[in-house]
Amino acid sequence: MLILWDVAGPYGVWKLHKIRDQRKALYAQVVQADKENTILRKRLEAFQKDKNLQEQIVRQRLGWVKKNEVLYKFVD
Repeated sequence: MLILWDVAGPYGVWKLHKIRDQRKALYAQVVQADKENTILRKRLEAFQKDKNLQEQIVRQRLGWVKKNEVLYKFVD
């Protein structure tokens, strides 16, 4: 009975193995999120420093135009 308790009990080897697998999966998610944060941080820095990039994004997403420009929108 003691061996069964050590293997399948609430703090047994089986439970510890399961927790270790969950920890590995969570660590992989943290590493992936850290990579994504680094990429986003670099994009934000580039956006803040580069006026041409700011203008390009504003024109694309908001449809802004400069004075004396005409914007054509084509509907599919």
